[in-house]
Amino acid sequence: MAYPDLSMYREDDAVGLRWVADPEAVTTPGRFLDSGFQRIDVKYAEAVLAQLVEAVIERLHGIDDSESNQLRADWHAIQHSLIDEPKLCARLGELGLDPYSEETDESVEEALEAEALPELLIGDLLAATTPPRLNEDLADVRLFLDQLPASSLQSSSSQAQQRRAMMLAISPHHLPYRAGYARAEALRDSLRLSSFAPGDRDPASIVRSALGAFDVSLVPSKVGRCVDAVVERNGVLALAAEQRAPRSTRFLLARALHHWMFVDGAAPGLRLLTRANDWQQAASRAFAAELLAPAAALATRLEGRTDWDVAEELAEEFNVHPMVIAHQLENHGLG
Repeated sequence: MAYPDLSMYREDDAVGLRWVADPEAVTTPGRFLDSGFQRIDVKYAEAVLAQLVEAVIERLHGIDDSESNQLRADWHAIQHSLIDEPKLCARLGELGLDPYSEETDESVEEALEAEALPELLIGDLLAATTPPRLNEDLADVRLFLDQLPASSLQSSSSQAQQRRAMMLAISPHHLPYRAGYARAEALRDSLRLSSFAPGDRDPASIVRSALGAFDVSLVPSKVGRCVDAVVERNGVLALAAEQRAPRSTRFLLARALHHWMFVDGAAPGLRLLTRANDWQQAASRAFAAELLAPAAALATRLEGRTDWDVAEELAEEFNVHPMVIAHQLENHGLG
């Protein structure tokens, strides 16, 4: 049977489907010619996949072998879990563990089953952590949460709400860095900011112009921590971030702005900024890079040079880490 090079992944309340064309040199009898992307509702995806499994099991009627029986047993367990333990199974799956495997660490199951943090926040963490690190990373999350102010500044002006609604209407690209760039450009256009004016690249000023007042709290830094910050938007704007150099703090604030404007959607509340490479985290990093070091402004300063010295010089001018400049040059084809 021929199958396309297809990836399926969860994006909050949707499922992303991305398929890639086969190379011309493929040796299989058939070759898939086109690439594409589609985002579908998670409930619809669950129903269609369930129909597929049911159809396979129906075709196996009367067949009694170990693989067929194992499929039936697994499917029965999955259906049972949708009634009794859907949250635990979803959390184990996000962590890359098989809920039905005897090899799954019971202590991890117990920790996840007992955890009462908001589900979207847990999902952000599970995309960044590993089973051996889970308890340590959960402790870090609670440390960040403890730093959030008890009452944050209200940021709900009608103009800010209208701008945010307009930003949410932007159809995201399936490549996260392109989505992040497009969102930064759209926000800059909405606020009539210049890519070339240093004052128009200050993240604190941009947040206040786009959404209003916000709170920032800092926690001591720690080597190897996978959580960068906790962001909150529920009628308030708040950020609890790891204490870092001023450049990195600016970058985190720009990433927080991306989450405040684009990520929480119909479920505002607590979310994480992490070092994971899932779609939302990658998009937030690209958004921050384009907001703080716009490609158009970088292009005017290159003068034909693209070496590391230039990246260092531009990083100093734009007040970002040199790696941000390096990624901008590469992704925008300026190198």
